[in-house]
Amino acid sequence: MANHVDRATGGNDWSRPLADIVAVSIERRHYGIPQVTPNVCLRKRLRVECRDGAVELFVVNRVQDVADRVRAATSTGQ
Repeated sequence: MANHVDRATGGNDWSRPLADIVAVSIERRHYGIPQVTPNVCLRKRLRVECRDGAVELFVVNRVQDVADRVRAATSTGQ
């Protein structure tokens, strides 16, 4: 779910059926100059790869815990 800051800047909620998720990992930090260097992010992000080739990145608290929970859910189908 998008938080209030994301919503104010045009962010949307995101969802996919668990069966569509083929991989979950943690995207490393990317350093650079905001607005100049592409893909700058000072935090690790949750990376979700989908069956159709889409890749989504999410900034979440406790990224390792979230990644573990999503992996567990996709392996059990729940």
